[in-house]
Amino acid sequence: FDVKSGRRLTTVGDELDAVLAADIRADHALIALGGPRKTVRVYKVADGSLAYEITKHTDWVTALEFSPDGKFLATADRAAGLLLWDAQTGRERGDLRGHTEAINSLSWRGDSAVLASTSEDDTVRLWKAADGSQIKSWSAHIPGSNSVHFASNGQVVSAGRDAVVKTWTADGAAIRDVRKLEDVALAARFTHDGKRIVASDWQGNVRVSETETGALLLALDSNPPTIETRLAASETEVNQLRLTSQQAQEQLAAAQQQVAAAASVLDQAQKDAATKTQMQIESAAKLSAAEERLAIAAKEQAALAEAAGKIAAERTTITDELASAESAAKAKQTELQGTQAGVTQQESAMAELTVQITALQKQFKEAQATLQSLAAAHEEKVQGAAVADARVSDLHRKQADVERRQAELDAIEKLREQFGLKQ
Repeated sequence: FDVKSGRRLTTVGDELDAVLAADIRADHALIALGGPRKTVRVYKVADGSLAYEITKHTDWVTALEFSPDGKFLATADRAAGLLLWDAQTGRERGDLRGHTEAINSLSWRGDSAVLASTSEDDTVRLWKAADGSQIKSWSAHIPGSNSVHFASNGQVVSAGRDAVVKTWTADGAAIRDVRKLEDVALAARFTHDGKRIVASDWQGNVRVSETETGALLLALDSNPPTIETRLAASETEVNQLRLTSQQAQEQLAAAQQQVAAAASVLDQAQKDAATKTQMQIESAAKLSAAEERLAIAAKEQAALAEAAGKIAAERTTITDELASAESAAKAKQTELQGTQAGVTQQESAMAELTVQITALQKQFKEAQATLQSLAAAHEEKVQGAAVADARVSDLHRKQADVERRQAELDAIEKLREQFGLKQ
């Protein structure tokens, strides 16, 4: 299949029973498959023809994988048989003995130098491709290990019947338990960059976890809905979104109307508040004036009371003092009137001064504009003078050059006359 589009590219093989294991070589030239017939068949992708068969296995073929460099083909069976072959010719390259029960999974390291295998005997084993010798073996899952896979950095991930996905260093040291699945863990694989691990279990659950922390990133559906179902769901979602959008637009229009009404009410309230504030200012001014008049009246009342006491005490001089008080009152009234007249005159002078200041400000602005115009004209004249000076300098230079040439001609003419030469 084409990985990006899912389009089927070719079909090979005609097995009479289930295919339990299959792999395609890195150059896409060969496909190997095996199953209950205990035979490994290798087909050419170009035309689907059979390239060769391997018949050495004594039980079901349960796992097989080409090396990344395309030189080797590793095959394994239910009887713990693990064999290494030349991928191009099918010639045997090694018999890797060590497992005691069915081998469930194989994985090559990226450099094709090391092969990993895992088995129902609980172990993960590492083998050297060059001579088939065992490098390392450790117990990974009890009661049985179902999957093993190398990352690009050499780390190993495994999964087994204990439902746990685990990671290991390249030499078999445990790193961490990545995830506990809901049922028996069937397979676990690193992504291409090694940053994530995809694992599945017997119930069909597929989980994507972060390699470094084991945090769950995704839960994938192993039986996704059909395109028709997804299309119908998408149309329903689009219709719901359209309804939601329409409702939102209606709510927005209503909200805008409410905002406009609130703004109108706020504007009127601000105008009313400004009017009330002005009235309060005027009332405060009137109250202040009334309080001043009341204070003056209180002082005058006190003075009158004092005068009345003096009159009661000195009845003999009441007529003179009353006359004197009336005269003083008239004088004060006259003085008050004069003061009021002076205030009125000062207010009138202040108004005239304000008019004069406004006129002076206007004249100042006009003067500034005139000054700017004169400055621009002066700049133009300066530039013109600079051009004229340059022109005069050029004329002086040319005149000096003419005079120099004339002197040279005069000298030549004298020489001609001296030697009797004529033109």
